[in-house]
Amino acid sequence: QRSLELQELPYLHASAAGVADALALAVYAGHPLVVRGMTADWMSLLAPKNLAGLFGDREIPVAQLKGSRSQPPFRSQQMTLTTFFETALETAEVYLQQLPVMEHFHELADLGLPINGPDLLQEALGASALVTCTLFYGAAGIQTSLHFDRGDFATDGDEVKSSIDNFFLQVAGRKRFRLYRPCDHDRLYPRGAADPQRAPHVSQIHDTDGSDASEEFPCFKEAKMRRFEVTLEANDALLLPRWWWHETFALSDGYAVNWWFEPRPK
Repeated sequence: QRSLELQELPYLHASAAGVADALALAVYAGHPLVVRGMTADWMSLLAPKNLAGLFGDREIPVAQLKGSRSQPPFRSQQMTLTTFFETALETAEVYLQQLPVMEHFHELADLGLPINGPDLLQEALGASALVTCTLFYGAAGIQTSLHFDRGDFATDGDEVKSSIDNFFLQVAGRKRFRLYRPCDHDRLYPRGAADPQRAPHVSQIHDTDGSDASEEFPCFKEAKMRRFEVTLEANDALLLPRWWWHETFALSDGYAVNWWFEPRPK
């Protein structure tokens, strides 16, 4: 219920005094936080031209979308990174989604990518355990279904026992997030462990703006009234704490990197 205490989404600039302490407090409280102006030399490594120059022939799993939307049943196909970049900007039907860096592009760590998180995040977290660092690349128009981040996202389990903290950095492009409070979990109609599509962390609500959402899912209206919305520009970061539901909308072509943190009890 403490997510109800948050009345407005806080914004800070990365250069502001005390921003690391504010980030640490947000992690502890389980409240989202937006940090503007996250810049660093290593970000140029992730530019599509540079990444393709390093790993263009390497095969990676790429999500196949249905109508520009990431939704169950989730499917992927293998393709080279070069093929993906040639295809991704022509169609919003493929999406490089949460690709683990150390599994596919481990050399980036030696080239300067902060696998353990940027300096600001490391200062805020101290000894908190990091799970992994992943990448996102996609075209304008791509949407993700309403969901929360699974603590066991790297496994095939059907029962979601935990969630996970997420520090998401939009390196290029613009992406809109809609955030829904953990206290509204049941009002967001999770598919649950019995879901035949093996997506228990995803909502049954397909279109949160559709007129049928309130009719078919009557409790959703209350959750929708108190959601937050934020648009991340290039160099903006979002702390997305565990159990916060969200859906995303790519407002332009873009790419991002994130860091997942050790889950804690709900």
